Amino acid sequence: MIYLSPRSAWLEIASAFSTSTNAKAQVRGITVDGICEAIAHLWMVDAITKDTRKEMLAAVRNHRLYTPGYYIWPTTRAGAVERASFCRAQADMELVKVRRLKVRRRKKALERTR
Repeated sequence: MIYLSPRSAWLEIASAFSTSTNAKAQVRGITVDGICEAIAHLWMVDAITKDTRKEMLAAVRNHRLYTPGYYIWPTTRAGAVERASFCRAQADMELVKVRRLKVRRRKKALERTR
């Protein structure tokens, strides 16, 4: 089975919320309330691995405004825009992680050849 990378999953959720008018969004044909439910749905339909799910939920829970059981952003159009922005920022952070990993691998390969 082919799973989405964390970056692709964040971008899919960002896309869903960028067209939303409130806290609800359509992710793979299902209406979800908020980012955490969108992540859970992607995991339930086998679009992401359990480790990716844990990593993504940790990113949400590490947000400075996170309070268990409450939305971080308002359930309005402005909140949907902020959710999409957060997801895009997380996707960008994933890209940085991948680039750093590639740089480390290149450095190790160069060290081995010297």
